[in-house]
Amino acid sequence: MASFVSRFSFSRVGNYSARILAPLGRRSLTTANSVLDHEQKELYEAASSFAEAEMAPIMLKHLGSYCLTEPGTGSDAASLSTSAKKEGSKYILNGSKAFISNGGDSDIYIVMARTGGAGPKGISTFIVSKDSPGLSFGKKEKKVGWSSQPTRAISSKLIIYCWYLFLLKSILIINYNRIINKIKDIKYAQIASCSLGGADSSLRAALEHSAVRKQFGTPIFDFQNTQFELAEMAGRLNASRLMVRQAARMLDEKSPSAVAFCAMHFEKLNRCKIIVAYNIIIKQLSKTDYAGKQAHVELAERMRKRDPGSAPQVGDRVAYVIIKAAKGAAAYERAEDPIYVLNNGLPIDTHYYLENQLVKPLTRIFEPILTEKVGSLFSGDHTRSIHLTTPNTGALMRFAVRSETCLGCRVPLPPSKKSAGSNAVCVHCLPKLPEIYFANLQIANACQTRYARLWTECQRCQSIMHEDVVCSNSDCPIFYMRTKAQHDNNQQIKVMKRFDLSW
Repeated sequence: MASFVSRFSFSRVGNYSARILAPLGRRSLTTANSVLDHEQKELYEAASSFAEAEMAPIMLKHLGSYCLTEPGTGSDAASLSTSAKKEGSKYILNGSKAFISNGGDSDIYIVMARTGGAGPKGISTFIVSKDSPGLSFGKKEKKVGWSSQPTRAISSKLIIYCWYLFLLKSILIINYNRIINKIKDIKYAQIASCSLGGADSSLRAALEHSAVRKQFGTPIFDFQNTQFELAEMAGRLNASRLMVRQAARMLDEKSPSAVAFCAMHFEKLNRCKIIVAYNIIIKQLSKTDYAGKQAHVELAERMRKRDPGSAPQVGDRVAYVIIKAAKGAAAYERAEDPIYVLNNGLPIDTHYYLENQLVKPLTRIFEPILTEKVGSLFSGDHTRSIHLTTPNTGALMRFAVRSETCLGCRVPLPPSKKSAGSNAVCVHCLPKLPEIYFANLQIANACQTRYARLWTECQRCQSIMHEDVVCSNSDCPIFYMRTKAQHDNNQQIKVMKRFDLSW
């Protein structure tokens, strides 16, 4: 089966693997995960005639393991410490890897090691055989699930000669930076396919159980609430399946929609239409005395001054976003609590997120695919920005006098320009008052509907449909969506109260 899957992976990496791994995952997630063939993808993405002619037959006959995770840095490839130093005609590979799937059972190990400076550009990929001298394995890890698949730590103290590169007995060096991002994309799509198989199997088991399990003399499948739950499970499963297959198809087509995808997110970010929950950065408050000022530490101190009872303590996770501030302000000065941002309407620093959260990661992902055309992702009409007005909060705003504006033409409404019996429009927009009222009424209905749906989702999450939602999970995007929807709903209620319905 591994050979069968690998043949598809060498021809069309995404779509075929996604369709094959889902049925495998339906019966056994361990089996599906064992044939994820990260090591075949590594060679496939290298796309050299040498790999196709020499390495492909070897990888189709033997089981391989992908060795990236380390005890100290996890899967952060840019920070790995395993080194490979060249001394004359040989390499000395020194380091350790952790949580390696099929460790000890695989015949070939693809090891990431640092051959250059810091960062991902100094990393190379080594293909090491199991019988290489100096390669040792730790004990089999005890896991909650997937016990039939061995997971071990690997330590290496190898001396490998360069001429082995031609004999393929110990090592092959591949440029890491050129292929690692594409490998991760393929890996995530395939793991998602395995999860789809497990979810489909769970849904089938739930359907069978609901047909035979009886309550009050009736199969629980006949109860309406059970049918609702099963229908929702099936709907989410189908939506996930379509999403995974679309991602796999984009991988096979070399992501032709990458520009459109980036354009959509650039436009939302520039127009401040993107959900705040997607811009949140979370860091643990491990201590308060850093050598340099940290954004989450400074924010925790400001929150402590606002409300000592709800401020984060040492050991808590601090969520924050970067907002607009004076030119030249440091990042720790622009960090703010997402809830405070939502309640006060503070603008997000779009330039910070474009440069640090979109441009740099997307360049690393799409540069191997689009090569010199990668610049088209970040230039064009979709990158045009708009300017927001000055925030309506802050020290200076304490001395400002706020005046209401006309809901039609948006001009300020001093007492002399207010229409008789209405605080909503000016005298010039009074003939359009019914149209303006119904337009705002539609907005109010949309705000109430969105807030009600998010509230119901949170009630379903806490499994209590008849009580208030008690949730402050900073890791859940729905929490921030619900807070934003509640704020928008309250603001729209204030707008509707400005209308005098005596007419």
